[in-house]
Amino acid sequence: MALVLVVDDDPAVRALVREVLEAAPGLAVRVREARDGYEALLWLREEPVDLILLDLRMPRVDGWGVLLWLKSNVRTAAIPVVVLTALDPATALRGVARGPDGVLVKPFDLDALVGTVAAALGPGRAGRGAVAGPDF
Repeated sequence: MALVLVVDDDPAVRALVREVLEAAPGLAVRVREARDGYEALLWLREEPVDLILLDLRMPRVDGWGVLLWLKSNVRTAAIPVVVLTALDPATALRGVARGPDGVLVKPFDLDALVGTVAAALGPGRAGRGAVAGPDF
């Protein structure tokens, strides 16, 4: 069973994503939640994940910071990351050298969410990155 980490400061978004993904037929996932980027980085030190669904605008450590950290760390660079954002993706991700593996614009279609997660978790995708070493 794949482990998906949902990182969003909106509890309603986290709950909806969890409910939809865990109930989706043919998609065997467990969902963990993080309220912000800092909490997500703490999770990643403790438990490997197969996919990260990442909001960009959050308190403490935002999604841009998390994405930069993930993609520059050898142990986490291969984890697929799908950005969930209400921002225009072209503008929001301009200048991000190693961007996400996908983007869903809020409010997103629930079928698109399931399809994007299924594609990201498909065959040949890396995941299960955990970091036990350096501080963030």
